[in-house]
This record gives sequence, C-alpha cells and structure tokens, in this order.
Amino acid sequence: MFHDLGLAYWLTGDEKYAAAYTTMLSDWIDNIKMPDIKKYQDEKAWYVIQPWSLLNTGIRPKIWFESMEYFIDAPSFNADLLVRVLYSFIQHGKMLREVSSVAFPRADHNWYLMLMEGLFYVGTMLPELKTSHSDINQAMNELNRCMRTQVLEDGVHIEETPGYHNGAIGWFGAPLLLAKRNNMQFDSVYINKMEKMFNFSSHITRPNHTVAPFGDSRPDTGGDWIFAFGSLIFGRKITAQEGRIYGPAFWFTNGALADSPDQNKNPVVKTDFPLNAYFPKGGFYCMRSSWDDNALYLAFRNGKAWFDTLRMAGHKHADHLSFDMSAYGGPLIVEPGVFLYTDDSLRKYNKSTSARNTIVIDDKTTMGYLNGWEWSSDPDVNTTVLKDTEDKLTIRGWHNGYKPVDCFRTVSFVGKRFWVIEDSMTHLKSNNITLSYHFTTPDVELIEKPFNRAATKVSKDYASVVVVQLKGDAKAILAESWHAESYGFKTNHKVLRLTKNNTDNQFVSVSLIIPFPASEKQDFNLFLNKKKNQVEIKINGQFPYHSTIRF
Repeated sequence: MFHDLGLAYWLTGDEKYAAAYTTMLSDWIDNIKMPDIKKYQDEKAWYVIQPWSLLNTGIRPKIWFESMEYFIDAPSFNADLLVRVLYSFIQHGKMLREVSSVAFPRADHNWYLMLMEGLFYVGTMLPELKTSHSDINQAMNELNRCMRTQVLEDGVHIEETPGYHNGAIGWFGAPLLLAKRNNMQFDSVYINKMEKMFNFSSHITRPNHTVAPFGDSRPDTGGDWIFAFGSLIFGRKITAQEGRIYGPAFWFTNGALADSPDQNKNPVVKTDFPLNAYFPKGGFYCMRSSWDDNALYLAFRNGKAWFDTLRMAGHKHADHLSFDMSAYGGPLIVEPGVFLYTDDSLRKYNKSTSARNTIVIDDKTTMGYLNGWEWSSDPDVNTTVLKDTEDKLTIRGWHNGYKPVDCFRTVSFVGKRFWVIEDSMTHLKSNNITLSYHFTTPDVELIEKPFNRAATKVSKDYASVVVVQLKGDAKAILAESWHAESYGFKTNHKVLRLTKNNTDNQFVSVSLIIPFPASEKQDFNLFLNKKKNQVEIKINGQFPYHSTIRF
C-alpha cells in the first residue's frame, strides 16, 4: 500500500496521498511497540502472526525507505515524524541484529535472506548511526553466505520453486543495487550466481511472461519486473525477454528510468539466447520454439530436495516427471500452482503427485507427506538429455518414488511443433497406473476412437491442444480438478486420466501432445508403422513429422 500511495503522490502531487501515508506511518510507530528482545529467543515468538514477527521486521525497512523517497518533501512529512521514524529504524536494526542469526544459524531459509536485506538497508541508509558500519558488515557477510547456501550451482534457488526463486532475486538484488549506489561490492560468487539466477528466471518464464508455477509458485510471481531488474543490476541485457520497470525501480536510478514512456511497454524481441536450457541441480529442463509471445514451450521437472532436513522443503511439491506446457499465447497443460498455505485437504491435494501431469501409482505421492509443510521422504532421481538438435530435443527422467517400481519418462520436442511423451514403469506387481494431463480449461472433449484422445476447445481465445495416446491400453477418463492462477483463487479444469490396472511387471504408454493456434482447426493424421517402430504425423496437411516409438 505504501508504494501505491507513493506512486499516486508522485504522479499527481495531491497532498491527500501524503497525508494518508504519514497518518498510517505515525499511527503504526505510536501504537505498535517492539517486544522485549530477551523474551524473543524462542521459535514460537519468531513465527507468531504479529507486527514484530521476524519476517515482518525484516521486510519493513526496505518498504519504508523506498516509500519515504516519494514523500520526503511532502508538507505532512514533518521533522517530528522523521525523528520517530528514525527511532523505529533503530529498533528494527536491533531486532534484526540480535535475533536473526539465532533463528537461522545455517542461513538456509528465505526468511533469513529477507532479514539480512532489512539489516543492510538500515545500516546503509542511516550511516550516522554508531551501529551502521557493523550492521553493513554483518548483513553483507550473511548475504554472501545466503548466496552460497541457498543458490545451487546452476543458479536455481534451493527451494526449487520458481515463484520463491524470483522473490530471492529481489531479496538478493536490492542490496546489490543499494551497495553499488554506495560504492560497496559483494563478492564474485554473489555476482556470478546472481547472473545465473536471472538465466533460470528467463527460461522458467512462459512465453506470455507468467511463471511455470512449480511448487508453491503463482503464475504471476515474475515476468516483466524480473527482466527489468536484471538490466538495472548489470547495466546490460541479461535475459532474453525485455521487461517493464516496476514501481520501486526509479528509486535506484533517481527517477531516470521512470521518465521514459517506453518503459511501460512490454516487448519480447528475437535474440540469440538459447531456446533450450537445463538446470540439473535444480531439476528443471526448459524448451521452446522461439522467444516470441506465441512460442511453443514446455518446462519439465524432475528434482531432488537439497535441504539438510525435509522439514525445510515446505514449498516443494511432489512433482517428479511433471511438466507445464504453453503454446500460441498462453498455458494449455498446467502445473497447479499454490492455492493456500492452510494445512488442510486442499493443500494436501495441491502438493500431491495426482495434481500434476505425471505418473501416479496406486494413488500415492512420490514423497512422503506429513503435513502441509513437511515431507518424510524424497525419491532418488536422474535426468539425461539424450538428444538436442535443431529438429528434435529428447530428455529422459527417472525416479523411484514408488519403490520398488522404477518410473521413466521420455519427453521429445519434435520439429518445434509437438511433443511425444513415453512413460514406462518396471518392477510392477498388481498396480493401478494413472497418467494425468491437467488442461487449463473445463471445456474438453474425449474421443476414444481410433485412439484414446482428449481435445480442448479453443482456450481463452488463443489456442487449443490435443493429447493422443498412441500406445498403452489404458482407459481414458475425464475428471474434475483445479489449479490456482493466483493465490487463494481456484480455477476449475478437466484432467485427462489414462488409467490401467496392471498385472504385468512393466507397462509402457506413448502419447502425443499437439497444440493448435485459435485460427486453426485440430487437423492431423497419424500413420503408424510398427515394423519400423515409427509414427508419421501430418498436421494441417504438412509433412514430414516423424518420431520413433517402441511398439
């Protein structure tokens, strides 16, 4: 709210916005008293929902300092208020300085990152304080430690959740910009990993600038501001996409960037950035046909938790061998995203393997579910890029989350036009197998002959998609499910479930995924050549598309 009031005041000059801001700020300082730090040394106090919880204390300095920049010359922002604000910042610094390291000694929590960001703001923005120098040193040392602890070698944040990864870019990036403005420098590991973080953000972003919402992510947590932020930090274009300047950005440039009307545009330009990118530590494998808004795109997921204890992997979902797919302007087969953090049956389903586009055995989940924030087990995983050429990309993943069953999935992106998904399971006994495809719409038609296939009608005016089962005598059913396009908002959709009560020791299924732009009919023909183990696909009268299948 403070940023919104600040932008309104900055754009209009209307004193009512400044008066509203100073009234709220003054009321908070006068009525919300800092608790006794001596009584603030146990975990219950850190996490309790109240204004001086550790997280709130860490977030406030950045918000207050940035919002004050809008109002510092306003008549209602008088000397008396400034003194009281200064004293409140001193209290914030004391809390962050003395309690943060006790709460998070391993520096492996995103909260700790935000706490050190807040301490860095207090120390840097108030150099006249006696504690300024020590606060800056403590914050920079701990932020450097956070970067080493929380960011994997390939640039993916340790929580393996794109939404929180983008959040971490902001929490790491704002201190980096503030340091540059004040002639300070973070170490080379910090800088190098920061650039890798932007690279992952670029590739995990769908062509429509929303995020592929794996784990506790929302589709809207990223996109434009991330790309603009990268340019601000590095002084050059480091992502394939162009972005828009977000609200606080002008704070780092003395308003220079905000003066350009072009910053309100949202262009995506053709670049020489690679179309495919692999993040093996984080467990993400991304592919696209181009960097245009209407590109075909798929993000494949197969990762292992990297925390010392699975208790810390609370934002991770059981999404092994799942994927999120977009084409011609928007998502078509989707990850569910995060709905709510309330620990109930909805969250249990939201985090389950059944809620995603992957293999489910006996209605189980690939990780041992304890509650909405804790797992008891995590499977072994392996993923290999088998082929990466101009015409075909093939990735093969494996996990053992349903021991003793081994699950394999091979994803092939053929001719930058469609996907072939081959699923195989070994060491089966009498198991119920389900292969799920969660569409972004409830408007789906099931056609059983000549192949099991589910076809969406045009979704949101941009595209439709067909899923065809070429191999595997599974029963096709359409069921009800849902995904979250924003936190707390469910969107109902249909899910295609290919089910099989298997009595053999292995099972193989092969499916095609063919998207179509809204302007085209779902016109395709399939020619199976079992002697050559090949399928030939004719889409809208165009040849040749071929793919090898083990019949």
